[in-house]
Formats: sequence, structure tokens, C-alpha cells
Amino acid sequence: MRNFKINSTAISDLSMDGDQVSIQFTSSDKQYTFRAADPSTFVADLEQVISDPEGSVGSYIHRARKSEQLVEV
Repeated sequence: MRNFKINSTAISDLSMDGDQVSIQFTSSDKQYTFRAADPSTFVADLEQVISDPEGSVGSYIHRARKSEQLVEV
């Protein structure tokens, strides 16, 4: 299990175990589980967004869901 340290107004918690991605949005106490289609690419892209001062984790997650890189389970 890997927990990501993120600074996001939309996401309060993000962790990953294998291809399973758990996300808690700031708007809810519920934990949502997604499957990453390509876990290594997802992690690499996420880390790049986290390290970019202009990057938005919330926007990245939105794009990943829309392109089906992340699929809710």
C-alpha cells in the first residue's frame, strides 16, 4: 500500500495498492475505489503532477477518469 502526500483542495486522501486506487474527496467522507488500467503509468503521471507547483491532482484524477485510465469499481 502506498499513500501519496498531496496538496489538493478537491482530494483529501489518495492511496494505491497494486492496481487499486483509493480516493477520498474533500466533499465527502466516503472512500472511492478505482482500478488503474496501467498502474505504473498512473503513478508516474501522478508523481509528476504532485511535484509540479502548477499541477492539480484533482484535475489529473478527473482527466484519468474521463479517459478511463481510472475506472470505478
